[in-house]
Order: sequence, then structure tokens, then C-alpha cells
Amino acid sequence: MRLVILASIVAGSVVSCNPPPEPARTIGPGHMPSGAAYHLGGPDVILKVTLDEVSGEPTGFEQGSAESTDLAVGFVGDKTSTRTTTVRLTSRSKQTLKVDLWLSQDGQRFEYTSSCPIAPGKRSFETWAGDIPWVYVSNPRFLAADAPATCD
Repeated sequence: MRLVILASIVAGSVVSCNPPPEPARTIGPGHMPSGAAYHLGGPDVILKVTLDEVSGEPTGFEQGSAESTDLAVGFVGDKTSTRTTTVRLTSRSKQTLKVDLWLSQDGQRFEYTSSCPIAPGKRSFETWAGDIPWVYVSNPRFLAADAPATCD
């Protein structure tokens, strides 16, 4: 009997040492975070980062204008091929910008990915295998000048 109890305690300890599972990385339209959708064939999406009035931290996006744009998003190239999809992210911000991207083939089920950091006044090109006609942009954040330039 002691062996069974000890085995249960050891097994329980091993299980509790494992990290918790990652949160869901697939969501539907009713659960999308604040952001902006972009569909293949549409004009580039022009966005302005909205800021919290007290902290000055980014809170989301609003429609940008010619005078006030932080991010422009557009598909690149001829989409007659379904081998890859490339999206261009152009930063007009004065700080390095990073965003979350949600990809969808049907506009109903979106898969999470993150952008590479986009330096002020620069572009980032994000490429994925397959035909991705929907890209949703959310969670803008400014990175410190000394932050690592990781794409994860």
C-alpha cells in the first residue's frame, strides 16, 4: 500500500512541475482584441496608435490620416499564387513599434502571430506559407531603444 501512495505522490509532483499550457492562440471574430482588420484587395490600412491619457501607454488603434499615422498595413505582390502571403508593415512612428497579428483564411477563425519590431520610419515584411486573405492587427506597443529586436 505504501508503494502505491508514494507512486501517487511522486506522479503528482512530476505533473505539478510542468508549466501550464499556453493560452489559446486561435480566436473568432466575437473575441478579437481591439484592432483593425485588413482584407486582400482592399486599400492599405492606415492606423494611429491610441494612448492612455494618464500613462501614455498604447491602448489600441484608430483610423489614421495623412497627418497622423503610426502604421500602414498592406499586402505585397501579385496574389494569383497561393504559395505565400506577404504583408508590409510601415512604421511612421517615432519609436520602435511591435504589434500582434491574427491571420485567417476565412475571416472567421484567426491564428495568432507576432510582428518583428519595426524601427521608426522603416518597414517590416511578414511572410507566411499559404493563402492568407485576412490579417487583423492589434496590441500596439512601443519598445525601448535597447530592447532586443526579436520577432517572437
